[in-house]
Amino acid sequence: ALGDRPEHRRAVERVRGSTPERVVHGAQFVTEIQGGSDVPANDMTAVPDGEIYRLHGQKWFCSNINADYFVVTARPQGAPEGGRGVALFLVPAYPEGGGGAEAPRPRNGYTIDRLKDKLGTRELATAEVTFDGAQAVPIGPLDRGIPNLVEHVLVPSRFACVIAAAAFTRRAERVVSAYADFRTAFGSTLIDFPLVRVAVDGIGTARRRATAAVFELLRLWEAARGGTEVEALDFRVMLSLCKPVLTQAATRGLHESMMLLGGNGIEERFSPLPRLYRDSVIMETWEGPHNVLLTQALRDLARFEVDPGAFVDRVAGDAGTRLGAELGELLSRASEPETTVPFAGFAERLVHAFADRVLAEIG
Repeated sequence: ALGDRPEHRRAVERVRGSTPERVVHGAQFVTEIQGGSDVPANDMTAVPDGEIYRLHGQKWFCSNINADYFVVTARPQGAPEGGRGVALFLVPAYPEGGGGAEAPRPRNGYTIDRLKDKLGTRELATAEVTFDGAQAVPIGPLDRGIPNLVEHVLVPSRFACVIAAAAFTRRAERVVSAYADFRTAFGSTLIDFPLVRVAVDGIGTARRRATAAVFELLRLWEAARGGTEVEALDFRVMLSLCKPVLTQAATRGLHESMMLLGGNGIEERFSPLPRLYRDSVIMETWEGPHNVLLTQALRDLARFEVDPGAFVDRVAGDAGTRLGAELGELLSRASEPETTVPFAGFAERLVHAFADRVLAEIG
């Protein structure tokens, strides 16, 4: 457990006690304007005040702003610069953790400066927020803020993005397959046109791969909990690769599906595809865009001196020899920033092999 204070217990009890009539939920506020995904650049300050802290500063991208509890990163007063100085805090939206629907009262020392006008997930309010003395209690040791953030917040959220990618791709396949099977044009059913058939088959392949990857990632995650360092690293790296590759594939599949529907594809009232397309772009962005996660994966593989052949064999099976040699060559140049460019292409091939291995195993 990362905390056993009364504030922690109350938050857990309230979230677990949610009902359809009163849902209690949370959010994480990490991003700041000067750093974006660079969390060690956070400069929001946490000032000690007896047994609690007071938060002062701004957060730039706060999704689910109507949550009851916020998990917030901040730098305790006097903490060192860089990642070791960033701590994790629990912040109730209202004093004593109450919700506005239960008893209207002032917010817990923060103001909503502006709502973001996002491309997608528009029903999930995202805001710019200023904290001015918000009551907060630490979550875990102060010098373990970023590791705890990654393990307990970002990893589940990134995995949720992969699940969403699989679901979006499945919906795209269902919509476009049904349409292509009954719609006629130029005297033929759409699915009988080779270009349409190839496109629909491609969306189906993307769906099968995404679904297989979800369940295999879940298996790796379960193995990593209390498992070996090798199992933990396999999961860490594959999640960092699957999230950008599969969310990007979902966006491409949704775009292709809209094109296959012609004018109907871009009609908001005809199908959910336009909305899912916008939401899919958000999934690509959340919890680290492609360049951040791919760079991190390459660094992890190099930092932990992974045996490229053994790693690829574990995750990709029969494709291990070819891809293992390719990874070995990339790792030999991992210290060169330009290596991230070919590594991005390798990542896509490895994720495909990862999913194809699972599909072959289940028949």
